[in-house]
Amino acid sequence: MLPYVIPGAEFNSAARDPPPKCHPNTRIQIRADLHNCINGTTRLIWMHGPAGVGKSAIMQTIAETVSTCATLFFARSSDPPRNDSKKVFTTLAYSLAVSNDSYYKYIEAKLSKDPFFLEKSLAEQFHRLFIAPFIGNLVDTGHQRWVVLLDGLDECKNDENDQCRIVDLIRDSILNHTGTTPFVWIIASRPEAHLMAALRKLKVNFRDCPAEFWERGIPVDSDDAVQDIERYLHTEFTKIREDNLDSFPDPASTWPSNGDFLKVAKASSGLFVFASTLTKYISVDRPASRLKLIMALIDQPTIYPTGVSQGPFSLLDMLYTQVMSDIPDNLLPVAKALLG
Repeated sequence: MLPYVIPGAEFNSAARDPPPKCHPNTRIQIRADLHNCINGTTRLIWMHGPAGVGKSAIMQTIAETVSTCATLFFARSSDPPRNDSKKVFTTLAYSLAVSNDSYYKYIEAKLSKDPFFLEKSLAEQFHRLFIAPFIGNLVDTGHQRWVVLLDGLDECKNDENDQCRIVDLIRDSILNHTGTTPFVWIIASRPEAHLMAALRKLKVNFRDCPAEFWERGIPVDSDDAVQDIERYLHTEFTKIREDNLDSFPDPASTWPSNGDFLKVAKASSGLFVFASTLTKYISVDRPASRLKLIMALIDQPTIYPTGVSQGPFSLLDMLYTQVMSDIPDNLLPVAKALLG
């Protein structure tokens, strides 16, 4: 099956090491809600939100805490890219075959009889791999629900039609084969227009059986996200202090000041990628000095037109600019090569 598999796309692959994951004691409610859905009657879960709010971290944490699970983490910017729409279902099937002996034997038998068993259209692949084995009771599910996670569907090859086809095939399998297939599908994506249109269609499709479909939007600045950011920052700043005791005057526990901490937490505005990038940046070298640079960025007057909010995304741009400006001269050629 390897020629039909997207390498490095599974939740525990070396290509994603270390993967993003939920910080302890954060995202508690949404993780509990997802587990309740997995263990209940829900068959399709759609989680959506802008970049940087922690969708992949939530998906990673869920993948690590369920038993029979197939995962695919899309990444358009990885090397090689993990976004080939033609290999989505075959990659998931490979993941299932590795974790379930009965499904493995089914795939093995089909490929032994027909080496071109997987050389089919998306729709035929889906039928052969996710419907036929269970309609004919050819695979022992162990009377368990099998969880399938698709993270970053909007990163799947720049083809909106294929992304929507994947959603449609999953939807139709649930509506037409209720009680037959064992799958709980969890999809995470950005709220792109074509995917939100598909989401609205799903709500109509599942109108007669709403318990089978669950949608969760993750806004940037929800109360839960803001509180989780503060927990994360407390832990990371403590770790930085412990790793750099020689860099701080006694008592080190006074760093950062309460005022600076609150400013950083407010600037993060529930955007995990901002808090994560910031703490990684200041932990590398001279944390006290680097935090001062960050505070200067946060405190400076807005550079945007009157009436335009300087939200976390604009501050994130400024943070990335600061990171880039600190690249040492001897490493600059390497950085330029990496950036193309």
